[in-house]
Amino acid sequence: MSQEYTSDIIKTLKERESIHLGNVTVELAEAYGFCWGVERAVQIAYEARKQFPDEKIWITNEIIHNC
Repeated sequence: MSQEYTSDIIKTLKERESIHLGNVTVELAEAYGFCWGVERAVQIAYEARKQFPDEKIWITNEIIHNC
């Protein structure tokens, strides 16, 4: 799962305090990430795709939510 949540922008933000893009400044929050329930829901979605690679998979509710 940790591989799925990494990106170049997160890596850059961890190395610096912020990134300036034109008149926009992006900063990494002190605490960030997903709660356990969201991580589990995403993991289940990936596992379903792996188990049923040729089937349509329907997600009937939000996986990631804003608490």
